[in-house]
Amino acid sequence: MALLDHLGITVDDLERGRLHTIAMDAGWTAVRDPKPYPRYSEGYYASFVEDADGIRIEFMVNGAA
Repeated sequence: MALLDHLGITVDDLERGRLHTIAMDAGWTAVRDPKPYPRYSEGYYASFVEDADGIRIEFMVNGAA
């Protein structure tokens, strides 16, 4: 049974796309491409990547926080 679904990392607005690109270049897989997620909050923007072992990271900006 998995106890942790993913690790979320809050990033600066300027870093959001760059970290996703770095992960892709390192061989990680895009689970969800970078995009806004207004259902979480106004200004919430995130991308999700996963490595070959299934470790998933969310890079997120919460502009409403």
